[in-house]
Amino acid sequence: MPDKPAVENRNLPKIHPELSPIFLRIHSRVADEKPRQSSEGKLPDKWANFALVFDCETTTDIRQDLNFLWWRFCELKEGRYICQQEGLVYADNLDAKSIQLIRNFAYYKPAEVEDECPKDILVQSRTEFVDGEFWQAIQAGAVIVCFNAPVGS
Repeated sequence: MPDKPAVENRNLPKIHPELSPIFLRIHSRVADEKPRQSSEGKLPDKWANFALVFDCETTTDIRQDLNFLWWRFCELKEGRYICQQEGLVYADNLDAKSIQLIRNFAYYKPAEVEDECPKDILVQSRTEFVDGEFWQAIQAGAVIVCFNAPVGS
């Protein structure tokens, strides 16, 4: 190993990274904790009757802000979750051109849902989604499944 750097007195740019909080989910156990009895903490014998599943697309920078997400509201029937409604949600601050692109896609693509369910893909802002379908799913006791969730959106 050389004692000196290859280029002395380099003028490297100072990096000023944006500060972002980090959230971690962990499971810990207290030392010397007694194991639970078999009946304690037992999972329910049935699955939730409904599921709200969504997949988020975010910006590629460190913030990973929401661009849009695709969701499906499903009902448990004969041991399988069957899609009842689909929707697209765009970030509240997404540019008009991108919102129009999302609306055009939804207009020309029929929803992949069970017969007699709405064939139109619902398009909403993030705020409309949270105040509407997301809140209704919580009230219905739906399990919420999210892929690629942005932390701060």
